[in-house]
Formats: sequence, C-alpha cells, structure tokens
Amino acid sequence: DGGDLRVRVILGLHVISRACDQGETGNLTDENGRQRMFSEERYAFSLNLRPLMTQIILEKHYCWESSDRNRKLNYAVLNAPPAERIRLTSGVHRVAYFHVYPGDSRDSSVNLFVNSCHERNINLDRIKRRFDLHYVLRKCLYEQKRMP
Repeated sequence: DGGDLRVRVILGLHVISRACDQGETGNLTDENGRQRMFSEERYAFSLNLRPLMTQIILEKHYCWESSDRNRKLNYAVLNAPPAERIRLTSGVHRVAYFHVYPGDSRDSSVNLFVNSCHERNINLDRIKRRFDLHYVLRKCLYEQKRMP
C-alpha cells in the first residue's frame, strides 16, 4: 500500500545458548527437544541484538542462504554495511542466522526470527549469491510465505 514495511525482530533460544559439550547436561531445551546450555557471552551480546538487527535492516545489508546443522535453510548476515563489504575478508565474523515470515498482526508486516547469532569462520569466497535484505523482506510480504 506504499506504507512503511514494519518488521518485528524476534530472538530465538539459540541466541542466548550454545550446544552442549559431549556428556554435558543442558539447562535449557530448544524447540526440537535438544538440550542447550545458557551462554553468558551470547546473552550479553543479545541485549543489543534487536537494535543491531534494526540497523542492519535500515542500512540494507546483504544476506545469503545458509544451511544449519539440521540442513534447514536460513539466511545469514554480517554486521558490515554494504559499502564495506568489498573490504571484508574471510575469517571469523559474528553472523546472525535468521528466517522471515509474514506478520500476523497490525504491529508487523514481516517477522524476522533470529535463530542464532555467534562467531563463526566464514569463507566469503564461497558465497555466490547475496540478497539485499530489503528484497528478502518485501518478497516475504508480497508472497506471504516463509523465506527461505
């Protein structure tokens, strides 16, 4: 309708927890029934994650499709504005993994669900196709389906 795109940022359990080490009993259970351990480091970072993701949306960062350990497809995004991406090198980066789905209320047009956010070694040369985050959000809105 020509109005603003309203995006609700939702943080998942993996944002504040880590996988259990072998033999370790978790203190949290995820949506798949798997044990997780609360992570103080991830929790501390999560306190500013919503504003960071809002900034990433406003600055039209690039994202790409990425499979997780369960072979479920998500998008991944680095906290690096598009103008700086030419200076990025492969290596350890903090990466947010997310998917988007249509909003179900007047408060949001699209929901952006952050599945996880942690440091990871990223080979940027292997990323063949990047998407403008606004493109992904608008496609979700107009097609009314989860992406990816």
